[in-house]
Amino acid sequence: MKNKFLKEILDMQQQLEERGECDYREDRFKDNFLFQYSHTPDNVRAIQNIEYGITTQDYEPHIETYGLKIKNKNVSLADIVYSLECELIADCLKRGFPELSAEEIESAQRVLTTLLNSLEFRKRTGESET
Repeated sequence: MKNKFLKEILDMQQQLEERGECDYREDRFKDNFLFQYSHTPDNVRAIQNIEYGITTQDYEPHIETYGLKIKNKNVSLADIVYSLECELIADCLKRGFPELSAEEIESAQRVLTTLLNSLEFRKRTGESET
């Protein structure tokens, strides 16, 4: 796989499935991202605030979700993108992409959310669950 950043995420997901833990190294995570997407100031700044780690939800206290998240916060990127699935954001996108219908914009938003969710691994505290 050419995309080292994505491969690393998928490898950690596989490790969690097989062993219940993963080998996350922040330096490698950042290096793979920057190698894949370049060292632009925006990318360097962005990856400083992102990590692969655990988030939990109050409504599912016995579930840990491993995935891309805001560093040192209990906020996943999938949850952020999910919250962007709203009419206000769709209207803003419509102005930037007037050739797209509302349905096409909503479809793109849904696929992005689903893509980020697919990079997550859910684990019941004390036992594995995907």
